[in-house]
Amino acid sequence: MPKNQTENNFSDNNKISAWAKEAVKRAQMPGAMGGKNGNKFEPKSVVSRAEGATVTKRFIELVNEAVF
Repeated sequence: MPKNQTENNFSDNNKISAWAKEAVKRAQMPGAMGGKNGNKFEPKSVVSRAEGATVTKRFIELVNEAVF
């Protein structure tokens, strides 16, 4: 995946599990995930249907850009 953005150190970065930190970075840097208000990632929160759909749409667009 392309690195379209610099790595974001979320204000609640300490709440992201160690095993998930690399995956969060790999999803955030291309622009598939952006976090929530207040520069928070909120790793323990429930993802809404709209949030899940947005991440999926962005991921598909990024893959299409990389392949085509």
